[in-house]
Amino acid sequence: MNVDKRILTTLTALGALLIVLSLVAIPFKGTDAEPAASGEAQQGGGGGGGGGADAVSIKGFKYAPPQATVKAGSKVTFTNDDGAPHTATDTATGAFDTGTLNRGQSKAVTLQQPGTINYVCELHPFMKGTLTVE
Repeated sequence: MNVDKRILTTLTALGALLIVLSLVAIPFKGTDAEPAASGEAQQGGGGGGGGGADAVSIKGFKYAPPQATVKAGSKVTFTNDDGAPHTATDTATGAFDTGTLNRGQSKAVTLQQPGTINYVCELHPFMKGTLTVE
């Protein structure tokens, strides 16, 4: 009987450990190893800082590309490829706010007014990006 209790206790502990490990690993699955889907930043030709972009990927608590130049009237699509929810919000002028984007969600914004737009994630204010509209 004593051996049976030890085996049962050991199996229960191993089962609990497997559950904890799987719960810890699930939120981080693919945040660094997987290539981004269609929301990956697409940069136009030309050199210099940022280039043209019609898409911004949110991954690893960063915007990619962090700086981009777009033409007035163009659409920029923000796609959350991260495990955590994020926003892309122009808090200074109110030019756009994607609202909360969960993993895999996208939001397109149209930028009409030329100028520089600094945006942040309202949930993680250390995340910052810049769009220059020409």
